[in-house]
Amino acid sequence: MTMKHATLLSLLGLFCLLIASGCNTLRGKSSVEDYNADPLTVQAPNGVTDTAVQDVMYRALTGRQWKIIESSPNKVVGTLDHRGFKAKVTLVHEGNQIKIFSDSTYYSTKRKGYYPAVPYGWLENLQKDMNNMLARSTY
Repeated sequence: MTMKHATLLSLLGLFCLLIASGCNTLRGKSSVEDYNADPLTVQAPNGVTDTAVQDVMYRALTGRQWKIIESSPNKVVGTLDHRGFKAKVTLVHEGNQIKIFSDSTYYSTKRKGYYPAVPYGWLENLQKDMNNMLARSTY
């Protein structure tokens, strides 16, 4: 095998791995229920005000192009219609923790309809963004 073929095979393997991992979407009603029973979380540092946490939740969502449909000091709800998803996320601030809940659906071309799904990769991005914002800020 030549070096060119080995390189092409390596790139093809990497491409297949990326396709397979996708955005880590969990599909099906039980997946949504299981996810929301133990959602992703973000730890807020001690002393951070509810208003400051609300601002971080709001900025994390809008920074990823989510549309805010509800906002209060302890809860921010956003929606995003993108790549077959009608995604809805609820960020809830309780104590020193922000919980990231999902109530989303995904359009199945095979079954011609929307079905429960969790856009896990998108939720991980929100988690990462909020962690970064809280780590860089002093409140």
